[in-house]
Amino acid sequence: MMTKARFISLLMIGILWNSFEKNVVAQNTRTDNILEFVNRVARQLSINCSKTIEVNYKSQEIISPDRTKSVYFEAITRNINSASNSPNTSCPIGNGGTPVAKMIQTESSRKQEIDFHSFLGDRYNTRSSATVINPISWSSDSRYLLVRVDFLAGYDGHSDHLIFDAENNYRLVSFQPNSLFSPCNKTEIGSNFLGFTSTNIAAFECQNYGEPGYIEILDLQRRRLQRVNRLETNQRLQNYGRVSSFSEIKKVQEFQGR
Repeated sequence: MMTKARFISLLMIGILWNSFEKNVVAQNTRTDNILEFVNRVARQLSINCSKTIEVNYKSQEIISPDRTKSVYFEAITRNINSASNSPNTSCPIGNGGTPVAKMIQTESSRKQEIDFHSFLGDRYNTRSSATVINPISWSSDSRYLLVRVDFLAGYDGHSDHLIFDAENNYRLVSFQPNSLFSPCNKTEIGSNFLGFTSTNIAAFECQNYGEPGYIEILDLQRRRLQRVNRLETNQRLQNYGRVSSFSEIKKVQEFQGR
C-alpha cells in the first residue's frame, strides 16, 4: 500500500524536473505555488477517515497581458468516507467529487460566472473526481488561457492542462493529432507546464511512474502537439499575465460519513 508520504511526493514531482540530457529547465514559480496549494487541499480531504470532508476554495486569479480581462475559479471538492472507519487516521481520497466549479471571468469591468461542468459538457469530466482547478498562464497575445486541473485519487495525483480561446467565448481548444484536449494524454502522472518557448509555443513535461520523462510542445496557432526529447540548451521559458491574487481555502466542512 502506498504511504501518505508517497502521495505528497507524487504531487510534488511536478516541480522536481527530470534531468534531460544537455537540457536545463528553470523552475516555474507559478507551478510551485499551485502544487503547494494542491497539497494543502489534499491534506484537508484526507484528514479524517470517518467523515465526509468538503473543501471550498478559490483559485489564483490571473490578469491578461493586455490588462483587459481576468479569470479565476471557485469550487467545492469533497472526499466521501465511511462512518465505520477510524476517525484518527488519514485515508486516501477514494469516493471524491467536485459538485461545484465556477469559472469567473471579468472583462471591461463586466463579471460573468460560468458553471464549469456544464461549460465543458461531455468533452471533459471534472465533476466525478476531487479536483483542484487553477488558471496558470495566458498566451502573450491575451487570446488563450491555460488552466491546470489536478485530479486527486487514492494516494496518487494526476494533472491535465486545458486551453481556452478567450476570443471565442472561452471555447475549449482541441488540437492534433487525434483532437486531444490536454498535452501528455497517454501518461500516468500527466502534464506539467514549463512555460512558453516563444509567442505561441507552450512546453509541457510529461511524466510516467518509473520511466524517464519527455517534453511535448503545443503550437497554439497551428493547434498541433509534438513530442520532443529535449528543449534547446538555455531555452528561455516564460509565463504571461499577472497573478493578482493567490489560491486560498475559504472553508472546510465535515459531515457524518455515510
